Amino acid sequence: MYDTDKNLNNDVVNIIFSQVIKTNKIKLPVIDISKCKKCDQCLNICPHEAIVKISSTACAKCIKYCISMKVPCNPENYVFCYEQCDTCGLCVSVCKNGAIYWYKLVQ
Repeated sequence: MYDTDKNLNNDVVNIIFSQVIKTNKIKLPVIDISKCKKCDQCLNICPHEAIVKISSTACAKCIKYCISMKVPCNPENYVFCYEQCDTCGLCVSVCKNGAIYWYKLVQ
């Protein structure tokens, strides 16, 4: 059973659940990309480098074909490496936009 006020898609839930099982943690930080302002505060504060910025070149490859420029493009996203995360909570506390929050697995 999951205890959260956020609705996560099944793929995210499955990833989180598998990481909880691997790491024996009952809560993990999760990034809501829609709220993330890409300020890098979480990257800078994490003592274990458990947050990684993933860059995509998708926009660079298709922009010359984009007529309306209405195609949503997110060239950078952040992901957690849960094996490296010790759930210290520094990333949650430093995020001023509420983009990083705790996802708890109730046992």
